[in-house]
Amino acid sequence: MTLSLLRKGDRAVMLCYLGAPRLDRVPAGIAVVTSSAGVTDTPTSLEAARKLAGLSADAPLAACGYSGGCQPVRSLLLAAGPEAADAWVTIDGTADRFPTLTPARIQAWAGLAAAARAGSVLWAATCIQQDYVEHLQSGAFASTRRVLQAATGLDLHGSMARAPSGIRADGTLSGPPAAVELAHRYVDGALVVESYASSHTDAAEHRAQAQVVYPRLIEDVVAPWLLERRLPGAEGSIGASVFGYFGDVGRRLRDLGQRIFTARVSLGERALAIALKELGVAETPGPKHTQRILDFLKVCIGRPERGAAAAGKPLGLASDEIAWCAAFQSWCMLQAANEGDVLPHEPRAAVWEIVADARERGTFRDVSTGYRPNVGDLGIYKRAGGDPRIKGQNGHVDRVETIGAEAYTAIGGNENNQVRREAQRYDASDIAGWIVCS
Repeated sequence: MTLSLLRKGDRAVMLCYLGAPRLDRVPAGIAVVTSSAGVTDTPTSLEAARKLAGLSADAPLAACGYSGGCQPVRSLLLAAGPEAADAWVTIDGTADRFPTLTPARIQAWAGLAAAARAGSVLWAATCIQQDYVEHLQSGAFASTRRVLQAATGLDLHGSMARAPSGIRADGTLSGPPAAVELAHRYVDGALVVESYASSHTDAAEHRAQAQVVYPRLIEDVVAPWLLERRLPGAEGSIGASVFGYFGDVGRRLRDLGQRIFTARVSLGERALAIALKELGVAETPGPKHTQRILDFLKVCIGRPERGAAAAGKPLGLASDEIAWCAAFQSWCMLQAANEGDVLPHEPRAAVWEIVADARERGTFRDVSTGYRPNVGDLGIYKRAGGDPRIKGQNGHVDRVETIGAEAYTAIGGNENNQVRREAQRYDASDIAGWIVCS
């Protein structure tokens, strides 16, 4: 068993079970754990993977489980329930070591089916009509078809069964991959079941699964779901060690990871993930200062300067008593930035300087334009009779966390002397504009 964990802020976003003979540490917060490393059960696998990915022991999982035989996915479902994952993918497989259909197992899968039909999680499954195993007593054997049928109530023996076309007797495909037809694709909310017939599990059927069915399920179902539901702060890409006929599935999962977590995640979203980890950081009362806040301020020293520093005056950034909201967002941006990223502004200790930079770089959107922010964008506000759109005047800055129809939430520093979350309406009179952080 291989467990691949992709880090997204403090949340693991993809869990891939793939056959692999080795333990591997891969970049960007991805952990791969195999049974060859002495990991033999799901809880131990999760613990080891979290450690390799640098996640806390209780970090929640938003997972995509993949298994040739569904055993690891089933174990996770039984241990944690449907909400342990954003997406579940079960690939059909049959073996005589599968556990029987106990009421607890059926209840767990039925719960997943209900959650998927309600649209809160995705369950994408394939089911081969494997007639050669169905004569076995259900008390002694549980095929994937029996599991799906009991959990979903679908008629997998009758209305969803039809022999696939496009496979020659020698196991080769008679045409392009699209020639292998589905017997049926059942869709109800986010429950997707693909069913196709086979009188026996043989090399031809496995080849068709690997070349056509699995990749199609990933591209048509899994990819759109995860692309639409990505969480802010994703980083890295999917890495998986694969062998045999699972190879193309592994390649597609890695490609999907690149599409979701590289091309689709903005610098602002990555900076937001950093900011969320700083919630609660606060000033120290009295003459002492909070070192973390001083760290925020330090990134603004030695940068191309405006204002007082440009006139040769010291910045005076050795105290947490000064306004530090701009320095906090600058620090988060630098922590999140990758090589080659174009910064929306320079690291600055004053909001008006951030606005001046953003105007020069074309990333500032005045409130008068009607621009609606995206997650990760900066909100710019007027403060104490000042307008940061004007050189030298006071202002405030925070980073958009969630967006709604009429209001949003944002994470800001130096709000009541700490890093905290606040809700704000789009039509609030103190909004001066936005900075796009794509």
